[in-house]
Amino acid sequence: MNIEKARQLILVNKVFFPKLKPENLCVTSEPTDYYNCIAWAACDPQKWWWPAKLYFWPIAKREMNVATFVEAYQSCGFEVCNDGSPEAGFEKIAIYADDKKTPTHAARQLSDGTWTSKLGASHDVIHRTLDDISGGEYGKPVRFMRREKTPHAPSDPGPSGIYVRRIIGDMLGKPQNCQATKKTIVD
Repeated sequence: MNIEKARQLILVNKVFFPKLKPENLCVTSEPTDYYNCIAWAACDPQKWWWPAKLYFWPIAKREMNVATFVEAYQSCGFEVCNDGSPEAGFEKIAIYADDKKTPTHAARQLSDGTWTSKLGASHDVIHRTLDDISGGEYGKPVRFMRREKTPHAPSDPGPSGIYVRRIIGDMLGKPQNCQATKKTIVD
C-alpha cells in the first residue's frame, strides 16, 4: 500500500483518532499483523501481545486491566513513572485505557520526545504527542512507565536509523512533506 494513501486513511478515521492532524503524523511502515501496539511499545516486532489465551503474553496473569498491563511491562524491565516527559537515559511508554479503564493501546517515546505507535494490524506511526491519538476508541494515557536505555534496545522504529531520522526530521521541520516510502529507505 502507498504510505501516503495509508496516512490519509488514518487521518480520516475520526472514530479512532478524532484529534489527529496531518502535521502530527508520519507512517513509518507497511501494515503487518505480526505484532501490535502493546508489543511495539516493548520493542518486540515479532509477537502479538494480548492477555487473551490465543496470543503471547509475558506473564501468567491474563486480566484485562491496567494493573496487569503494568505487570507485563515490568517483566520487561519497565517501572511506573510520573509522566511522559522525556528523561535522559530512559525510554518511556504510555498505556492507554478507555472510560471503563480497560487497556486499549500503548505508545513508546522516541529519543527526540515524539511517540511511536502501532495501529492494530495496520501501520507503525510517529505522532508528536500522546494527545494526538487520544480520544475515540483509544481512550487516553492512564499510566506511564520507563526503563533504562540499553545499547540493544532501540528507542527509534524503522529498518534503519537513517530512515527514522529522515522521517522525524521531516515531521518536525516540514510536516506537510512527511512521506515515508520504500524509496526513502534506500536513498
